[in-house]
Amino acid sequence: MQAAIPDIRPLRILIVEDEAAIAAHLYRLLRSWGYEVAGTASSAAQAMRLIVRQAPDLALVNVHLSGAATGAALIPALRARRQIPVILLTGCGPDELPAGLLGQPGLHYLPKPFPDGLLRAAVAQLLGPAPPEHPARA
Repeated sequence: MQAAIPDIRPLRILIVEDEAAIAAHLYRLLRSWGYEVAGTASSAAQAMRLIVRQAPDLALVNVHLSGAATGAALIPALRARRQIPVILLTGCGPDELPAGLLGQPGLHYLPKPFPDGLLRAAVAQLLGPAPPEHPARA
């Protein structure tokens, strides 16, 4: 009997952020930490297309997005589709978010602005560290 081959695919993270400078910063950080970026989306509609095509392991989601749907509205769709863990990035306080959003399993709230190390810790808490087989890339 042959042993199962472990999944050594890099952990893939989707960035859902409508501010280009923030999205670019998140992209660089994630890559430098050894994670693969599954794509960036500035709207909920773009994010849903990327989820279908790229199968991310985690999504970083800004609450306020371009387009009609908010990041908060996107979360139930993400969770229903693949139970993708989410880090909610927002300048809003917890009391300004939709009732029942916080406290869900696999959802981490990160208020903006946040230090890079806090984001790294949140990603590692939900996914674990990037696999050592995939060294940090620029």
